[in-house]
Amino acid sequence: MLQSQKMAFDFKEHFPFPTIRKEQEKAINFILEAFLNQNKDYVVLEGETGCGKSAIGITISRYLASVSKNKKNKDYYDGSYFLTTQKILQEQYVKDY
Repeated sequence: MLQSQKMAFDFKEHFPFPTIRKEQEKAINFILEAFLNQNKDYVVLEGETGCGKSAIGITISRYLASVSKNKKNKDYYDGSYFLTTQKILQEQYVKDY
């Protein structure tokens, strides 16, 4: 269960789809809060198949890249890594995003 958010981030322009589900929005705010306001180095997102983990990851990556460009924040650099255990999922990321 995600804890209550301290801050909501303006990330929706970075979301890859026209609509965002409530749980995806909560997860993105939680993760951005951890990275940007709590100075966490790592955040692990565990979710069931089909919950939108890829869209969440892409949104966070795009948002952090925009923070880096807009604020000259040297703690964040362009680029992200997506790890997967299956080649077919890697191909899906490339095709979808």
